[in-house]
Amino acid sequence: MIAQLTGTIIATNESSAILDVGGVGFLVHLPATVLAKLDVEKSATVHTEMIVRDDSISLYGFDSILQHELFCDLISVSGVGPKVALGLLSAFDVTQLMLIIAQEDITQLSSVSGVGKKTAQRIALELRARYEQAATAIKISSNENDVGNNTIDDKTTLEAKRIAEAKEALLTMGFSSAEISVALQGYDNDKELSISASTGTEALLRYALQRLGSKL
Repeated sequence: MIAQLTGTIIATNESSAILDVGGVGFLVHLPATVLAKLDVEKSATVHTEMIVRDDSISLYGFDSILQHELFCDLISVSGVGPKVALGLLSAFDVTQLMLIIAQEDITQLSSVSGVGKKTAQRIALELRARYEQAATAIKISSNENDVGNNTIDDKTTLEAKRIAEAKEALLTMGFSSAEISVALQGYDNDKELSISASTGTEALLRYALQRLGSKL
């Protein structure tokens, strides 16, 4: 099983890239969101899933562990093949897709080519419970927009609450407590994140997921 590849991009098209690893060119099928980050003759690392069929062996690539896991969850649903799963990951980022599934948004799911209403309903039915906790944490964050008048104690309590929510969401996604602790280390020194009273659970989740996955 090939779990990860690091090499030089030697060619891309609308759905795949060829990655040169030690003189061997691997054809890797990728979501559009990942392809958009790749530059020919530049180095890249992708997490991979190898799918073996009677007539083919195919590699699918992802820019984070979570995106890879979401792909595997999607293809576990009856009627969802790799092409449809890549289509969903191309249309939505990981956080959006988790929310859409958790909220059983059939309209959004079925807006993707190859996903009919019945398939969208199966995806929501079979995967909703897996992403409910993450969706709840993100929704709580989005509803807490006005915190400018909080006291220092209020802000400290709110930050602790959001960290707890992010940890709970990550545990639900299958990460271990040790992995989560490492992923959240240093968040208060991250210049882009710039933790403050206005930082929500979603920002913490994104920060942790970036550290848990690889950056291209």
